Amino acid sequence: MTSGISSFNAEGAGVKQGLIGSAVMLVTVLLVAIPLGVAAAVYLEEYAPGTAFHVSSQ
Repeated sequence: MTSGISSFNAEGAGVKQGLIGSAVMLVTVLLVAIPLGVAAAVYLEEYAPGTAFHVSSQ
């Protein structure tokens, strides 16, 4: 069940490839989302304190 990586037949395919794909997707999203979120927070606090977006987000 978990030994097959990628196969065209159903008997040889396993869950391993799906788990690896999900882990890669998770790491990729975290590498993009965390710096983007921190940058947005710093921008809103330091550089745009009086804008309409900043006021509406509080």
